[in-house]
Amino acid sequence: MQKKQPCDRLLKMDSKTFRKKIDKNSQEIGFLSKWNAWIKESDETTIALILRKSVYSNSYYLRIKINLADSENIKPEIDKNWIKHNVAEILLSFDSNHLDLFDLENNLIDDTGENDLNEIFRTELKQLIEKLSSKSGIIEWAKKEDMFLLPYTKSKLGL
Repeated sequence: MQKKQPCDRLLKMDSKTFRKKIDKNSQEIGFLSKWNAWIKESDETTIALILRKSVYSNSYYLRIKINLADSENIKPEIDKNWIKHNVAEILLSFDSNHLDLFDLENNLIDDTGENDLNEIFRTELKQLIEKLSSKSGIIEWAKKEDMFLLPYTKSKLGL
């Protein structure tokens, strides 16, 4: 039997497998799959995770879209168009701190990339989503991260 060379162990993840891993991780942190995205609702927010593929490479972008409930805690209706378009009261990019994990052109050795992806979902993304699930958490996070908020969003946050 021939011994495997280290280069034989390099893995390139395909898009279908990658989407399944994102789906599994998103559901594990409380999101429901809906309209080709993952949705999580709290009393004060509706949060969507949206995975988009780059048209220029085999990279993906993970967008976080948030709509806020009004002063009577009535949330705007969401639909497929809200998912489809880059319009939201708050729109963030999660992948920018983890470009290597969202670039399928990277050759990841063994399960390292998958383990790293699982870990950032269980820790970093989960903590961020917990913070963004309430208006007070969004205000706190926006001040700490010096996030720009539109006047309409500021008024809904009571700023």
